[in-house]
Amino acid sequence: MKKKIFIVMIMLEIFTNGIYAQQWEKLTYEELKTDGTYGRIVTVDAIFLGYVQHEIFLEGNLQVTYECWCPVKGEWSDWILLGKQPARTLTITQTYDLLQSEYNRHPKAGIKSYMNGIEVITIMAIPNGRSSPIWWETNGESIFTFHKIYAIKP
Repeated sequence: MKKKIFIVMIMLEIFTNGIYAQQWEKLTYEELKTDGTYGRIVTVDAIFLGYVQHEIFLEGNLQVTYECWCPVKGEWSDWILLGKQPARTLTITQTYDLLQSEYNRHPKAGIKSYMNGIEVITIMAIPNGRSSPIWWETNGESIFTFHKIYAIKP
């Protein structure tokens, strides 16, 4: 529900500021399918909406993911639980290595989803002051990933 509110708030901001037509850009990404396989390289007209950040850690044999968002001209949201699922790896170090390896092989991979009727692409991105979109928490118990989120022009 909060994710839908986030997208609606961003789209409302875009329409009310009159920048909807000005910020469209060509975005090229490699399709990352929900089954984890990679598809074709696609170029679409898209508008940058903001940022998404994930915190990932292991809790027993489960991978726990929290998420927060920041619209283009806004503040970061509170962290919310995105989900718990069976872990694909035994340690957080293996999870980090797997994510880093996938990013190195497919740096423009994008996941397409639909939020409140809007087609959205999420792509990993390197935040200012970092050298990778994936980094460790200082205590080494969790990792963070950083993404940009775009709406696809209908």
